[in-house]
Amino acid sequence: APIVMDATERQTSIHLRSVGETRQDPLNRIIASLVSAAALLVCPASMAAERAFFRSPPTAVTLHNPASNENERNRTTISVVVPDNAGTALQEIVLYQIGTTEPWDWGKKQPELYLGAYGMRKKGEPGLAVSSVSEEGDELTIRLQPSIEPGQQVNLIFRGTNPDADIYMWSTSFVPTGENPLVSDGPTLRQHVYRNESLN
Repeated sequence: APIVMDATERQTSIHLRSVGETRQDPLNRIIASLVSAAALLVCPASMAAERAFFRSPPTAVTLHNPASNENERNRTTISVVVPDNAGTALQEIVLYQIGTTEPWDWGKKQPELYLGAYGMRKKGEPGLAVSSVSEEGDELTIRLQPSIEPGQQVNLIFRGTNPDADIYMWSTSFVPTGENPLVSDGPTLRQHVYRNESLN
């Protein structure tokens, strides 16, 4: 025979069922929180794994300029060694001028590039690097095409005119080849420009 419950028994049954369900809700919420936390931990790790970065960033960076007097025509060469254990190739070089108001003259032509040890009279090849200067003139960006592989030294030749006598300085940054690259900071470069005493 079917079981027949009066209104009081039905209300009690519904109340007990709802209490049982609410007791399970906190457990579900805890499990959901743990799953979400694990996802948050995994996602940054996977994103970091996808970022290009230098295991050993370039630190041997030099700026050469045989012309040391103001207003002289110059041949400014930036030399960068990509370490053997860099882990990836060098895609971009960025110099940001600091400490002086007059911007350095990098010239109007694109730089020439050669590999190997620096040489004051060595000639470079055009078309292997593209440079751009910010509107303020304080930031120089050089994109290398193709990128410079670990174990190589790249030399970039710019032809311009020395500015007024002063001490010129640049911070350096290096961008590795790959997606979502992590930029590495390099050493500070300095260049002394002296007064041209012959004109006094």
